[in-house]
Amino acid sequence: VLVGSSGSTKIGVAPGATLLVARVFDASGSSSSVTRAAGGIEWALDPDGVPSTNDGADVISLSLGETVVSTVWKTYVDSWITTYNVPIVAAIGNDGPGSETTESPGNVPNAIGVGAVDASDVITAFSSRGPVSWSGTAYTKPDVVAPGATIYSADYSSDTGLVAMSGTSQATPHVGGGAALALQARPTLTAAQVKQYLEDYAKALG
Repeated sequence: VLVGSSGSTKIGVAPGATLLVARVFDASGSSSSVTRAAGGIEWALDPDGVPSTNDGADVISLSLGETVVSTVWKTYVDSWITTYNVPIVAAIGNDGPGSETTESPGNVPNAIGVGAVDASDVITAFSSRGPVSWSGTAYTKPDVVAPGATIYSADYSSDTGLVAMSGTSQATPHVGGGAALALQARPTLTAAQVKQYLEDYAKALG
């Protein structure tokens, strides 16, 4: 599925990118689990089950979360980065503005955790905040922020095909697109280098 185009008009951060989509919900569309989500991600990373063929996603963008510091998600994220060398971009959660409100997998140290700002580059009240502690070490989270307030998204049930939504789930695809552009420009970047690149070149706020 190609994204970011409407006729001759290019839309979004990385127009022309290709999506790999896996269904991880039940038939009703209302229930899923960490295991199901992880299975969908692993399929996207390696659709044919042969890692050496390099046919999987170059960037994983996740708009989901558990309101815990999840060692299960940490194990998954670290394994995926080690095995596939693919940046894992994940929403940090919508439980702000209090501190220590981040969600997994966005709060996993090696994931690129994404918070939300409004049109004036002010962090939204709902955007979750760190720090987060892993094995006694405190980490600053989110790693970066992106536009996440009143963002237009595709919606098949809308008369216009679009709906305005707010959340760190709306901010995350912006950063996923940025990671895709970084890899387009420099395909040899490692997942860790993409993360550092995004942090180093992000606009410093306040």
